[in-house]
Amino acid sequence: MKLKITPNSIVFKLIFGFLLLTIPVLVFLIYSNYHAMNVVRDEVAESNKKMVTLYMDTIDRKLKTVEVYLLNLATFDTDIQQLEYFLSEKDYTLAKIRAQRKIKDHILMFDSIESLFLFSNYTNEFTEAFKLDSAPYRDRENARNYIRQVIHDDSWQVNEKGWHLKSIDGEHYLFRYIKTSGTVVGAWLNLETLLTPLNLIDIGDEGASFFVTESGNAVGAPSSLMEENYIELMSNLDNYYLTGDEETFLTVGQPSATANFSLVALIPDEKITENFQALKKIVTFAAFGYLILIPLCLYQLNKTVLSPLNKIVHAMRRIGKGNLDIRLPRNSTSEELQLVNHTFNTMMDQIQELKINIYEQRILKQKAELQYLQYQINPHFFMNTLNIIFSFAQVKKHDLVQEMTLCLVRYFRYILRGNEDFAVLKDELEHIKNYLRIQELRFPERFTYQFTVEEHLLCAKLPPVVIQTFVENTIKYAVNMDKSIHLSIKVESVKTDEKEEKIKITIQDNGDGFPEDVLNNLNAGNRLIGDQEQHIGIWNVQRRLQLVYEDHAQIVFGHASPMGALVEVILPFKKTRNSKGGRKNVLGINCR
Repeated sequence: MKLKITPNSIVFKLIFGFLLLTIPVLVFLIYSNYHAMNVVRDEVAESNKKMVTLYMDTIDRKLKTVEVYLLNLATFDTDIQQLEYFLSEKDYTLAKIRAQRKIKDHILMFDSIESLFLFSNYTNEFTEAFKLDSAPYRDRENARNYIRQVIHDDSWQVNEKGWHLKSIDGEHYLFRYIKTSGTVVGAWLNLETLLTPLNLIDIGDEGASFFVTESGNAVGAPSSLMEENYIELMSNLDNYYLTGDEETFLTVGQPSATANFSLVALIPDEKITENFQALKKIVTFAAFGYLILIPLCLYQLNKTVLSPLNKIVHAMRRIGKGNLDIRLPRNSTSEELQLVNHTFNTMMDQIQELKINIYEQRILKQKAELQYLQYQINPHFFMNTLNIIFSFAQVKKHDLVQEMTLCLVRYFRYILRGNEDFAVLKDELEHIKNYLRIQELRFPERFTYQFTVEEHLLCAKLPPVVIQTFVENTIKYAVNMDKSIHLSIKVESVKTDEKEEKIKITIQDNGDGFPEDVLNNLNAGNRLIGDQEQHIGIWNVQRRLQLVYEDHAQIVFGHASPMGALVEVILPFKKTRNSKGGRKNVLGINCR
């Protein structure tokens, strides 16, 4: 059993005092290291945030310039207006040629745009301009198909404000178009064309800068970086944050003001804190030093003070539970604790010897009390039996005198048969039958009786003359000259909630039953006084069962149906072998 540590115990105070001195120093070292790293992270994040914001502003200005150009082209250009309101096929063709030549010349002004286009709602024709070294065929087809789709979709607003990002076949495109009544003017580019200048952002060999869509998809990010680490890209980019699984990255970003994507930079946290590795090792060494020092100090403290103290407390707790055999070992410890151990063991020897003497005296007293209760004899029964024998002798009924005398001899032989604490149920029932035969001779044709016993219970043990007390109570209070009384004795086995088998003895008659005040006192276990002392035999049985079984026996008193007294005695089941001598079973059944 371990010593229970409470706030008021010596163990708690010693350990708490030691930890109070050492833990703050360790916490301070750890805090100072992490605080310094957080300060550096703030500075690095602020610097990279400015760089990312600057580049994002540059991209936004370029996209805004293209947007202004498209607005002016759709609003003021005469050729575009003629494409929308042409008067003849010739005028339309000439206006288309001039517009195409114009956008081919103007696309060179925009280094980030891959295509400028015109689309006629009347003829469903594209007029496009491309740079010589850009816009692969795949990109052109993807852009054309998407533009045709959205233009002919009436539920889709083509001239929505700003650029928008669209993913097509694994590629990400930026579109901006302005729709008039008959013509669409627009521009598009592959988002990856904007990634080249991102190499100017110095974020280390293991870092990366790329674009992120609204749905959290990374555009232009190294596949190995995204696959090996769980990178969170959907967080708020107003402040920096740390993310990553295998490796941690400082994440900064800036949303675009003209389109639905963001520019994000990942900086390896290890690169940021590389100058703190030496300090981190010192703190780690100090932490491990404290972790080693604490067990060593606690071990020495436990060996010299706590362990001997724990043994004393453990011994005292076991003594408090009644174990007086516990002694403290003679260990080599301090002189003070050796003196305590010796004095404690001497004191326990004296207490144990004194307790043994007291216990023996209590046993003798209990046996004497139990024997006294067992040997109590009802004087009225004895006198009445002698009067019956005398009456039979007067009328010269010698056979009845002999039978009555033999029954009386058997009765007293059973009552006074020695210092037996338990009797076999079979013998107890034989004794009761003998007693009832005496009462039959006393009250001929005034009462009947019946035994019902489960066969395997005949070998059970119970205190002697327990059942007889309640049978005597029936004879004394129920049998009279006015009506016939039937007495029933039933013995059966029952199971408790704990699945323990017990004996249930039911004694029932059809007399007047118990008065209510007597019944309440009997069920409460109170000793009857005053006019109720006539039931002293019942209290005698209750006291005997308490001495023998303590709280494991139970007596319940009640009213029988439709009338009469009902007594239920529930005892623990104790079984014995068949008694020597082979007495005849009162029910004709032998114990097995």
